[in-house]
Amino acid sequence: MLMERFTRRDALKVVLASPLLVPADMLPANAQNNSPRIGAPPIDVTAASYYALDGGFFKKVGLDVALVSVANGAVAAAAIVSGNLEFGCINIVALSSARERGVPFVWVAPGGAYSSKSPTAAMVVSKTSSIRTAKELEGKTVAIVLLKQLADIALHSWLEKNGANADLIKYVEIPYPAMDAALASGRVDAACIEEPVLSQTLAGNGRLLANGYDAISTQFCEAAWVTSTSYAQANPTIIKKFADAIALANDWANKNRPATAKILEKYGKAVLPADMHRCYYPNRMRASDFQPVVDAAAKFGVIKSPFKASEMFAPGVA
Repeated sequence: MLMERFTRRDALKVVLASPLLVPADMLPANAQNNSPRIGAPPIDVTAASYYALDGGFFKKVGLDVALVSVANGAVAAAAIVSGNLEFGCINIVALSSARERGVPFVWVAPGGAYSSKSPTAAMVVSKTSSIRTAKELEGKTVAIVLLKQLADIALHSWLEKNGANADLIKYVEIPYPAMDAALASGRVDAACIEEPVLSQTLAGNGRLLANGYDAISTQFCEAAWVTSTSYAQANPTIIKKFADAIALANDWANKNRPATAKILEKYGKAVLPADMHRCYYPNRMRASDFQPVVDAAAKFGVIKSPFKASEMFAPGVA
């Protein structure tokens, strides 16, 4: 599981993205006085902090943040636990596992959400494949980026809802950028792919099989902005300000897609595909945006039992 790899060493593996973004180990030991340290990778799901920084939304609510570009949510989580960051954006499956292991996080603001109106992930086969249904995947090989994570859960949900036996399928872990070649070579028969690789694959060797994430829900948050329970208890005013800044950034992002693409390209150092589907950004915390992922994680054995997502919310953020 992802949470098993969280270490202090991971927490310090941050990269310098710009003069505005500084490594966690170069920051003051205890950020206070409206100056929290925030960590997130510069990708669509976790991009609200970059929008809030460039758009001036943190300053608008009275926060003077230090934004750290980290490799992934695991690094952000480890940095929060070790006290090197105050806020990070972490995927809901990992957060569900963290809760089960007693890691003291509270959820403060919504990250990017999957929406069936603009699906950012899908089940893909090669353009020459004869496969048209979930049932036809029985006896075949399917690529996913990580077992027991969101793509795996979505795949199992889709297979079940469409009458396929998941136990008759072979699963292999392959990084997203390598999935197009794996489909073209016949190494795999299908793949669960997320943006921006999804658009690139569909423009290359891939054909859409299904918007499989719809099997979880037509809309759900893939991640949440979190902090430690102790920090939330000691800094309720900063928690509210942070949630307000993310709400402003998310509202702006939903209305200004071209501008957000430029910000992502600036910090991610990569050009986004012109036809790439983008996340939807909920403004505020709603249990209905998180509960489907929690329930699916429990159903398919990633966590032992479901829980009410609202129980993880910091006070006053819903």
